[in-house]
Amino acid sequence: MLPACSGARQPPARRYHAGMYPRLLVPATTANLGPGFDALGLALSLHNTVELLPADTLELELHGEGAERLPRDERNLVWRGYREVCRQLGEQPPPVRLRCSLRIPLGRGLGSSAAALVAGAGAACIRLGVPIEPARLLRWLAPLEGHLDNLAPCLLGGATVAWTGRDEAPEARRLPLGTLPPLGLLVPAFSLPTERARAALPTHVPHGDAVSNVQRTAVLVAALAAGDDPELWRAALLDRLHEPYRSPLVPGLEAVRRAAEQAGALGSWLSGAGPTIAVLGRQRPIEPLLERLAAVWAKHRVAARPLAVTVAPRGAHRAA
Repeated sequence: MLPACSGARQPPARRYHAGMYPRLLVPATTANLGPGFDALGLALSLHNTVELLPADTLELELHGEGAERLPRDERNLVWRGYREVCRQLGEQPPPVRLRCSLRIPLGRGLGSSAAALVAGAGAACIRLGVPIEPARLLRWLAPLEGHLDNLAPCLLGGATVAWTGRDEAPEARRLPLGTLPPLGLLVPAFSLPTERARAALPTHVPHGDAVSNVQRTAVLVAALAAGDDPELWRAALLDRLHEPYRSPLVPGLEAVRRAAEQAGALGSWLSGAGPTIAVLGRQRPIEPLLERLAAVWAKHRVAARPLAVTVAPRGAHRAA
């Protein structure tokens, strides 16, 4: 529990009727998509939920994935996002109780940190009665998160590209997106800290590898727009900038990817910094393929949860 800050312009605590509390939905994300390193991302149909409840102080209630590992004080990213929006708007953080239902696994390359910041920021917008504007939230939250390829789809939904503009300001846009092949995740039982995954990357890469990624990223954008085009997808997902260097951190990764290809999958990628593997199938439902690949991973002593997902068309938003 945190004390609400005193001072001018603090909005009064709002009261809601039971069963009518505002709720915010915040999607998980998968970033990089193979060659689109630090640029491309997808929002996923796996959401954290934040319910705003009346309170006399700032209170945080956490349930679900990894809740027991997370702090409830100002170190929590939800509170950091909440306070940052209030700071940017020149408001004192108004009292509220945030009840967070967590479904996005922590430290698995599914954008849990970005989702936490966006959850707090979106809750602040609702509490202060201002619209959730993705462009300005991206600008405000980028210094706290640093991973635009997760923040962008979390805020905008769908498929996104993010970059740093000439004035060093963060920018992002939605990309044209067709109807994708079936999409699934293999979420392992172990986590991989982003800092460790970043440390595995070289400071320089061969020119040929850089050229390959430029080519494949262009094909990937075309594949996203086309949707279900097997030829494009089979060419789009080869990466030479980060996955080869992170592979040793994820036991059994290459074996699972080979098994996916042999089973007829259109492709796979290391989600974000890993260790989750995203898989594009060829046939629906995708669950049998995911179960088969989970069994392959188990042979490498990695327990993984198969999860069928779709692309979330909306970023963080207030539930109807």
